[in-house]
Amino acid sequence: MAISVSVESVKAALSLAGYLLDHAIKALTPPTEDKPAQKVLTYLVSKAEALEPLTGGSVGSVGSISGYRFSTRSLQQQFNKSAWLAQSSHQAATLRGVLIELVHDNWLRQVSIEPTEKGGRPPELWELNPSAPEYFRQASG
Repeated sequence: MAISVSVESVKAALSLAGYLLDHAIKALTPPTEDKPAQKVLTYLVSKAEALEPLTGGSVGSVGSISGYRFSTRSLQQQFNKSAWLAQSSHQAATLRGVLIELVHDNWLRQVSIEPTEKGGRPPELWELNPSAPEYFRQASG
């Protein structure tokens, strides 16, 4: 069964190619070094790599499915003296914006946490994509 594609359909597809290519490059490329998102991502990958020997092997091994977990607060403490965060009057919101940017690019995901019996607001937890350290190793090597 032969499928025919009209000239109009081909022209429409070609008109989208530039947009889709630009979008794919942006989505698959880590943020540049001068951006806060890259600084945060580089830090998180280095922390995850430092913990790898303690978690029992490579990222792809059975039983090592989850990525490195961290809280917004711990990351804020790490970067509170960085120029990009120190200038902000709402540091937690600024950092959260960076983390959400990394979520949209699939480098992180937010972890759902239930409140404890003691009440109060649970910590905001995030998890690094388990394949991020391997991706960075391949990109640098």
